[in-house]
Amino acid sequence: MLGKMTVTQNDGVRVHTYTAPDDGWRVNTHLIELPTQVIAVDDQYTLRYAREVVDYISSLGKPPRRLYVTHYHPDHLLGAAAFTAPLHALAGVKAKIELVGDRVAAEEHAKLGDIIPQRAERPSRIVVPGMEVIEETRLNFLGCVTPKPRTLS
Repeated sequence: MLGKMTVTQNDGVRVHTYTAPDDGWRVNTHLIELPTQVIAVDDQYTLRYAREVVDYISSLGKPPRRLYVTHYHPDHLLGAAAFTAPLHALAGVKAKIELVGDRVAAEEHAKLGDIIPQRAERPSRIVVPGMEVIEETRLNFLGCVTPKPRTLS
């Protein structure tokens, strides 16, 4: 494994954090290990490091059931093509990915080649802000706060 994995545990929940090397922008992917499944939060910038995360999930012996993308930046989105779990995002994040995701993927692919997908994966599941309980683990999804435009005088 070229990236680094750190494992923490609190109240019976184990979180595995994968950090890519410098050439992968040191992107973090968090894996929430539950009794029968793994939930991934953000993927990786490159497919190479996203595949390392997917291989690591396989080693846990629990299927990945969800991949959450917290925002549309390339380092949190482009590696999603390596995952088999459904892609989840807030409605605003999904809309932004649909608007600019393919353009961003194409630009990054043009610079770096096949380590980046040519198009962005689309979230298939909308996350509603609020609390969700999965296998007795509470997840709190916070919506994005958009600042009001200011008028300069």
